[in-house]
Amino acid sequence: MSGQERQIRAQFLQVGTQLLTGDGWQRIHGVLICAEDQKSLDQVTVYTPQRTLDDSSGWTFRFNDLVLTRGEVPGEDDCPSWCVEHYRGGDRLQEKNCSSFPESVTVVEACTGIERELGFWGEQRVNRETGAVERLGIIEMRSTLEDVELSAGGLRNLARKLRELADLVEETP
Repeated sequence: MSGQERQIRAQFLQVGTQLLTGDGWQRIHGVLICAEDQKSLDQVTVYTPQRTLDDSSGWTFRFNDLVLTRGEVPGEDDCPSWCVEHYRGGDRLQEKNCSSFPESVTVVEACTGIERELGFWGEQRVNRETGAVERLGIIEMRSTLEDVELSAGGLRNLARKLRELADLVEETP
């Protein structure tokens, strides 16, 4: 890989990024992310000039597939080392947000016995107006909240990963 090329997970691909495909380097014109409850159905579809939405099914990847990119990829000089995604947020989009790669643990819904993933990641928010920096951990919650069950080993795994997340967001730039 050259200095400008970077491997990222497919779910973090962005429009404008150049992606190495079977047909060579292509600029991404569209990204469709399909996240199902079952991990086997998670898919990222990318559209390029050679594989458009109108005439093809695009380039497909699984969420965690590592893909080679170059050009406008996530990462800026003032981002933390763990940043893999940027977006704007806040009431007037005044925050520049950086997110880490999401982690997860498998939990079981107490009432139904259905396995789910509990996701969490680190985030840095920089207020573009004031320059204030806030680092925190995000835990993904569904709109319908269910009790979940974890074995003792599952609890230890969750605790270990949450400690690692706390260490990550405390890291000084």
